[in-house]
Amino acid sequence: MKQVSWLLFISILLFSTIPLIFSSLIENSQLVVLAATCYGYSSTDLANVCGGHGLCKATDTCECLDIYSTNSLRITGSVVLTQGNDLVSTNGRYKTSMQADGNLVIYDTQTSQAKWASGTVGSSQPYSLVLESNGALKIYGNGAVISTLASSCSATPATLVQQNDGNLVLYGPGHEVCWTPNTYDGGSNVYIWSGSTCSITTCYGTASNVASVCSGHGSCNYKDVCSCNSGYSGSQCQTYYCNGIVYNGASVCSGHGSCNSPDSCSCQSGYSGSNCETYYCNGTLYNSPEVCNSRGTCTATETCTCSTNYGGPQCQYPKCFGILQTMTGSVCSGHGTCNDVDTCACDSNWGGPSCSLPMCFGILQNKTSEVCSGHGICTDVDTCACDSNWGGLIVPSQNVLEFCRI
Repeated sequence: MKQVSWLLFISILLFSTIPLIFSSLIENSQLVVLAATCYGYSSTDLANVCGGHGLCKATDTCECLDIYSTNSLRITGSVVLTQGNDLVSTNGRYKTSMQADGNLVIYDTQTSQAKWASGTVGSSQPYSLVLESNGALKIYGNGAVISTLASSCSATPATLVQQNDGNLVLYGPGHEVCWTPNTYDGGSNVYIWSGSTCSITTCYGTASNVASVCSGHGSCNYKDVCSCNSGYSGSQCQTYYCNGIVYNGASVCSGHGSCNSPDSCSCQSGYSGSNCETYYCNGTLYNSPEVCNSRGTCTATETCTCSTNYGGPQCQYPKCFGILQTMTGSVCSGHGTCNDVDTCACDSNWGGPSCSLPMCFGILQNKTSEVCSGHGICTDVDTCACDSNWGGLIVPSQNVLEFCRI
């Protein structure tokens, strides 16, 4: 009898406890829903779960929705859409506007047609759309509720998002739909963010997780929006400078190298220095007073630009009357040696500044009163062309030289 009483007591206890357990589960149903985690983050951690751009609808299962402050209301951003402002889908096609007349309106921006309106036109400005902590979605006019779109959400924290497909949807943290005006009209459901954790986007056709995105010099934090590393600029982080000159400029790195990264020149052979500004001519620094034998300018590695009266690879040769010393067949008229600028040392039987004048029997051609006895022209070495009526006599055995004297 005692055993039956004991069993009866246990049965009564269980039957009285079970409803309490179910009641507790129902009251804490949000906790059951919110237990889902995606890649280590709770579905309620809106800032981090699914990259902050989606909702965790089951274990390690993200629904990417491109959630941003510009297209959503949630506790991690703003929970109020004030009068005159919009929630705009990330594809730019749809917007939800809190109008000055109190109406909340969803527009197709391509057609400018209203897809849905709250019908809350009134006269109690200012108006605002507010997402409350329990998931309620309400329109206020001058601080008073004028319309309740959703009284609550089955789980919180909630997110209101203007989607790329035209829908305006109030979600619980596990992707539960709490309210929507069903404004889907066949728009794109392709989102900027993708991947298992909604953390991959693209910049100019390159995925954000590829090393070459943003030219390899920045991070792709939003579709076609690069955040450039220090020293880089441009829409794709493709622009940088070396010593203030753009990387592809003709004069970058002094024109003697390539600018491979900000302020980093890779110099051509023979050049050095941070800007490839240093080079040598025959072992002498380009700007030394002794470079190019002090007779020219070192304009490039091993390249001398000589002064007017000098020549040669190192400006080591003088010119005599415009002809380089080494041009032995023509310098000093081919009859002497150029020892210095315009200074000829003439061969025997030749004279004049450029050794262009022959001698006739020891007398220079231009000494007209003396050469050829004053009665002829010295046309070559020891060769007189006598004037008319004048001639000459040569008697070598008697050392008689009487050119143009007879």
